[in-house]
Amino acid sequence: MDTFSLVGPLFVIVPVIVFCMMGLVIAMIVSPKIRGKIMARQIKSYKYMMDEAKDSLVDIGTTGSQVGIDVAKNVMDSNKDTMKELASSAADINKDAITTTVGAIKEGLSDKPQKYCKYCGEKIDEDSAFCKYCGKEQ
Repeated sequence: MDTFSLVGPLFVIVPVIVFCMMGLVIAMIVSPKIRGKIMARQIKSYKYMMDEAKDSLVDIGTTGSQVGIDVAKNVMDSNKDTMKELASSAADINKDAITTTVGAIKEGLSDKPQKYCKYCGEKIDEDSAFCKYCGKEQ
């Protein structure tokens, strides 16, 4: 076979392919309908890719959440004493706040009007003749 006999058809095929590609590009630029169809096909292909990758994405999410759990466990294990101190401090603060709140509620629920002792400053019933804390006459 002669080299020229093989190259001859290429001179015909290549220009035809180039001409068709140019026609397609021009049609896409001019026609929104053709662009829409091509975009719809691309979107469908992305959907199929996502459907195929769904199991892998679930595995990645599961692995990521397990890593997060492991990190949190390691942080808690390595800082256990500090976290206990923080919890104890928070409990003390809450205890004082709860005591104050309960006292305020008790005062609000008290049917008897109250006054302060002249000597020790504690709250006593208004009609009390003596302070129940220091014992002095009012």
